[in-house]
Amino acid sequence: MQNKGKSYVSLEEAQQILLRQVGVEDWLARPQMERMRLLVTAAGRIDLLPLRGRPAQEGQEMAFPRAGQEQVPQAVKEAQALEALALSDSSFAPRERLEQQGVSAAVLADASETYQGRRGRLISKRAEQLMRPYLRGGAGVV
Repeated sequence: MQNKGKSYVSLEEAQQILLRQVGVEDWLARPQMERMRLLVTAAGRIDLLPLRGRPAQEGQEMAFPRAGQEQVPQAVKEAQALEALALSDSSFAPRERLEQQGVSAAVLADASETYQGRRGRLISKRAEQLMRPYLRGGAGVV
């Protein structure tokens, strides 16, 4: 039940998970410290989700494993890696800042974008799907 410096996965594990993902080349081109920072940020975002149950041990630093789990589920590790990859997309940061400032829609010339309450959720749709069984109100815990 070891969490690697506020991360559920090591850089090597994340690389293995992300090998077949679009954008992995850009991910691998980033400096190691930046990739680790993105992984830690992704783990933090996962830990802020409205999770079912409680941590496996009182006072545990991270949200997983949960009570009844011996280790961090593979789906959580995959979700963290996918969220870190999504966070590495440079087009995300401006959108996140706007949403944090309470902006719900933006229009520029003929283009428009709506931010529909994504605060407190994951950026990566696949990561969000992987985490759904662990969320309050989601499907049963895997």
